[in-house]
Order: sequence, then C-alpha cells, then structure tokens
Amino acid sequence: MANADFRDFYTDEAGSYEAVRYGSRYGRLFRAIHEDAVDRVLARATPWRNAADVASGTGQLLAPLLRNAESIVANDLTPAMLQVSRKRFESATNLAFCVCDAMRLPYAEGAFEIVGSARFLHVFDNGTQAAFVAEMARVVAPGGLLVVDFYSLDARRIFAWPIAIYRALLHKRPENDHRVSIAEAKAMVEASGLVVKEVIGIGNFLLAPLAWLPRATLLRMARFLSRRFGVLSEQFIVVAAKP
Repeated sequence: MANADFRDFYTDEAGSYEAVRYGSRYGRLFRAIHEDAVDRVLARATPWRNAADVASGTGQLLAPLLRNAESIVANDLTPAMLQVSRKRFESATNLAFCVCDAMRLPYAEGAFEIVGSARFLHVFDNGTQAAFVAEMARVVAPGGLLVVDFYSLDARRIFAWPIAIYRALLHKRPENDHRVSIAEAKAMVEASGLVVKEVIGIGNFLLAPLAWLPRATLLRMARFLSRRFGVLSEQFIVVAAKP
C-alpha cells in the first residue's frame, strides 16, 4: 500500500485499535510482557536523554519510554492514531508528537539516544523492513540503542495448525503479516551498522491458556520462557547498539 492507503486504513482503525489489540485478557498480558521487557532493557542505563518512538500508533512503547527517558517524540503517519495516544498520555509533560513518514524521519543523524518501534514492521515485506530499520538506525546516536520488534516466523511455523484452528473458530479476519526468523531480523539490524546485543521473546504462545493467573506470576513465567524457549515467542525484540 502507498502512504495514503496506510493513513486511510489506520484512520479507520484508530477508534477500535486499543480495544482490538489490548482489550482481551491476553492482549493486556501481551502489553504488560512487552513493557516489562523494554523497561528491563532501558533501566540498565537510565536516565536516557531522549527517545523517538517510530510508527508509534496509539503508544505501545510510550509507557516504558516515559519511565526511562527525559524527553520522547512519538512519530506516526496517521494523525488519528496519535490523537488516541495523546488522550492516553495526556498527563505526560515530556512527550511530543510528530506526523511523519518512518522511511524519511525528519531528524538529523544520531539525534536520539533511544529509537524504538513496536508492532510496525510486520506490515511490510523483508526488503522494506530492512529499509525501515536502516532509517531508524540512522537517527540513533553513537552509544545509543535501537529497540525494535518483529513478528516471529519460527514460532508461527511451530504452532501453525493450533493457530489456524483458533482463528477459524473465532472467525478472525485474514492475516497479511510478514514474519521473519530471528536470524533474518538480526541480519537486517547488523546490515544497518548496529551491533545486536540481545533478542528477547515476547508474547509466548504457551502463556495464552494461562492468562487467568496473577500478572506478577505471568511476568515471571514470560521472562523464563523468553530465556529458555524464545523461539516459541509470538514476537521478539531486537536490542542493538550503535558503536
């Protein structure tokens, strides 16, 4: 799709996006696991001076960024998505918003100590994902971090039949996601000139039947599963540094 098509699609989606992605018990759990993982990465070297959230949408990454960086810019192509985010984080005094194209970020090279993106790249094929990663890497400052997630091809292959049955029973709409393997994602990031520091699995499929357990228990389980069975994760975060 062209930019105008994406803008139209996500303008229509903006009103229901939060409820669809994060309204269910597992959706809320996924958000908590994702935020916990990003918090643990960023908390190792706080405070960070500034951060950019690329294709920010309704603000999946903003909560951990606000906890760990002094100033944040949320960037997105779709004003309607950013409007939802503004309402979610209306009390934040160190957060700005920018309508822009993630392929041509309006910032100088090395402008941000942290550059992050969540639930974005899966919309595009591998070559386009690599181009977006390269543009995000461009605005990472020396010594800074890129924190970006990918939809996992490895896990989807393993759980293909159970997921197909689940989606059919719940009448889920067809998926058009482009998933990559952990090896492919690491290669993309390294080709942009960054050094991969770690890969963290998030949204492990094994947790879905257990989403009724207490949140603290589930987060401990998620950390264990990420360390031992990361290949089974629905998505994974790549953390990379600019030399």
